[in-house]
Amino acid sequence: MTDAEADGTSAIVSQPEFLAALDACLAARRADGRGVALLSIRCPLITEADAAWGRLVGDAVRERLADALRGEVLRESDLLGSFGRDELSCLLATVDD
Repeated sequence: MTDAEADGTSAIVSQPEFLAALDACLAARRADGRGVALLSIRCPLITEADAAWGRLVGDAVRERLADALRGEVLRESDLLGSFGRDELSCLLATVDD
């Protein structure tokens, strides 16, 4: 069971929330001149799990990937969202170099 499954939440924010945060971040970076990055990850394993074992298994694969990104790769200030079933987007709000 993933951390998100255990507490009933997802590490992935909704698309509208992600887009709003992206707009705000871009405006802030224009103002302060710092960098921003957007990382897009496509994971066909999610779609393959959906097809082979059903959407519940695909959801579990997706949440495990999100938990791993959130726990081991992304910073607290970074945001994880999704634009498609097998696509995750990471907003790296401030990038110094």
